[in-house]
Amino acid sequence: MNDNCFKFLIFSWIIIISFSCVKKVSNTAIIPICDSTLTLDTTNFEKQIINKRGRILQNFIYVQDLIKRAGIKSYDNGYDSISVRLFYDGRKNDKPQTQVMQIRKNCEGWIGEYNLIDYYDENEKFKINVKKRYFSFPNSDWKEFTTKIFNLGITTLPDWSEVPSYNPANDGDMLVIEISTKTYYRLYTYLQPDIDRNIKEVLKIRKILSLFENEFGIEWN
Repeated sequence: MNDNCFKFLIFSWIIIISFSCVKKVSNTAIIPICDSTLTLDTTNFEKQIINKRGRILQNFIYVQDLIKRAGIKSYDNGYDSISVRLFYDGRKNDKPQTQVMQIRKNCEGWIGEYNLIDYYDENEKFKINVKKRYFSFPNSDWKEFTTKIFNLGITTLPDWSEVPSYNPANDGDMLVIEISTKTYYRLYTYLQPDIDRNIKEVLKIRKILSLFENEFGIEWN
């Protein structure tokens, strides 16, 4: 074998190895690894889905029905690290639409997942269509983004019904935030989060929504 043939074989082998490495990195970037839910049978796990009247929160029922229809995972029995999910009900071209933006942490780090859901009637039956579904990453970095939203209290903010002087209408946009960890599950709601109010909790919600918009390129409807 002459030198030219040997060099060509070496060059071809390098190209093949490089292509394989690139392909592997690309797949790792979009597929969640070590991503699992837990069925927790422990007294330490707290499921906060009962309202002050002792009834199951209506928005919990709504969220569970929506994710079942859309083929999205349920985390109401816990998550192996932390999952934060935003359900934003609005309208696009005068038609109802729900945007679901989730960030969750697994053994490989953070990952974001976006779902866009449309609604329609078929033979007088209510149905949904998942129009978009993709994995997403913040424009800055995960540490900076998560630090900001946690400092704004995304996991601890109260439900709108517990905020004094907050009297929204029932026919506007709705935001439901769901938090799931190893030790607890909770969700809370803000009606008309897009309307400017000089209330500290609402201002924090608006900042959180703006951060998701800027980092993930979302336009809340």
